Amino acid sequence: PKNKESLNDYGKKELEELIDFYGVANEPNYPMPIIDADAICDKWDNFKAILLANYENLFIDDLLPLLFQYHSDIYPNILLLMNIFYSILFSSVDCKMGFSKQNLIKTDICN
Repeated sequence: PKNKESLNDYGKKELEELIDFYGVANEPNYPMPIIDADAICDKWDNFKAILLANYENLFIDDLLPLLFQYHSDIYPNILLLMNIFYSILFSSVDCKMGFSKQNLIKTDICN
């Protein structure tokens, strides 16, 4: 957020959803949680305050490398969660376009 008044509630709902998924052991695939939910909850407000105070005017592309470089030892669980979140594709358009091109090339006649 751009002001300190809305900083307290910013991202709490979304963080709780991510913690519910990644902070719980998912047997049998993941016998241990991927992140430490308690550590994230303890440091979340401080993390937001640091972002607002030091990195307010940066775009996300410039911000992420700085966070991983300078804050990975203080906020390892939050940054691990961010790493997971930003590595997930937001769309399946590329995949669908690939299949569409494949279907144009590989037809019943060409087989």
